[in-house]
Amino acid sequence: MEKLESLHLEKDEPKSLPELLERLENKNGRRIQLHPWNAYRSKLCGAWVASENTDHIFYADLTSRAHQRHIILHELAHMIWGHTLLSNDQALTELFPSLPPSAVRRMLLRKRARYDSVEEQQAEMTATILGQQIDSLPPPPTPHGPLRRLQRTLSGKEEEPRI
Repeated sequence: MEKLESLHLEKDEPKSLPELLERLENKNGRRIQLHPWNAYRSKLCGAWVASENTDHIFYADLTSRAHQRHIILHELAHMIWGHTLLSNDQALTELFPSLPPSAVRRMLLRKRARYDSVEEQQAEMTATILGQQIDSLPPPPTPHGPLRRLQRTLSGKEEEPRI
């Protein structure tokens, strides 16, 4: 578990999710933003989308706070482990049916719905370990512009008409 050791969790455990997020942002030099989304129509509970300077974590909004926290920690674990991004067109189409796969690929989306791979097992175990060390979720931010459109697409909601 040298990836976790590199975060120095055993010496100075983060006491909250915001503290863990800040530590990861400082270590990676990238912002991390959390976005709730309606995963009702999807097989996924969460997704990690990496833009140029920011990692976006999408998590299911229609589940318990404890489950939301675990989803977020699972996605963060993929970042901690340096897992690669998926480029499979079928998976991208499943996640974002209204967007062309090339557009989603540019957003660097990683889709993970099964737990039988080594990467998924690493992320799940890491999320569990991290979850034992922290306490709660911060309130979700209200996205604007392209992130709002992405959140609405993920939620299966129609885009608001432009006036």
